[in-house]
Amino acid sequence: MAVDYEDWLQWELWPLDVAVLLLHGIDPGSEEGELLKELCKSNIKPRPKIAREVKATFHKADSAIRAGKLSYHSGRGVELEPLVFLQWAKGKDLALPEKLDNFLSLHSENTDPQLEKPLTESERNSLLKMILGMATAKYGYDSKNPRNLATGKHKYDSIHADLEKQGLNVSSDTIRKYLKEASDKFGKPVG
Repeated sequence: MAVDYEDWLQWELWPLDVAVLLLHGIDPGSEEGELLKELCKSNIKPRPKIAREVKATFHKADSAIRAGKLSYHSGRGVELEPLVFLQWAKGKDLALPEKLDNFLSLHSENTDPQLEKPLTESERNSLLKMILGMATAKYGYDSKNPRNLATGKHKYDSIHADLEKQGLNVSSDTIRKYLKEASDKFGKPVG
C-alpha cells in the first residue's frame, strides 16, 4: 500500500516510530508498518534487510534525541515535528522519499525561529537608535532640516545611494519614515 504523504504531512507531530517508517516509505498503518513499529521497540534482532534498516534508523534517531541533537515533544510518547525530523534525517544523509524531500525543500528556506519572531520593543528601539546614530554620524542627517542629503536619491552621500550600491534596495520614503520614527523617539544624537 502506498504511503499517503499528503495526509501525514498535515500532522503537527509524528511519533518517532511513525517518522522512521515514513522515512523508509512504509505506511505506518499497514500490517507491515504495525509489525515494524513493534520491532523498533523490542530487543529482537530483525532478519529482513528493510527491518534492520528501519530499526537502525529508529536507534539513530532515539540516540540523537537522548543526546539533545533532535528536539521532540513528550506528550504521548516521543513525538517529533515533521520538518525538524526531516532536517535531521537530511543532515545525517539518510535517503528521503521524493515527496518528503520536496516538502523539506519547500519548507526549509525560512525555518530559523529568529526570523519568524517579531522584534521586541527593546530590539526595535535598539535598531532605531543604530539607524539614527549612523545616519547622523556618516550622512549628516538632521531631523530638523526638511531637506536632508542623507535621505535623498543623490548619487553620492545618501543612504539610498549607498544601499543601492550594495544591492540593497530601500526606497527614500522608507528611509525617511524610519529616521523620522527614530528622531521622534530619541531626538538628535550627540555628535
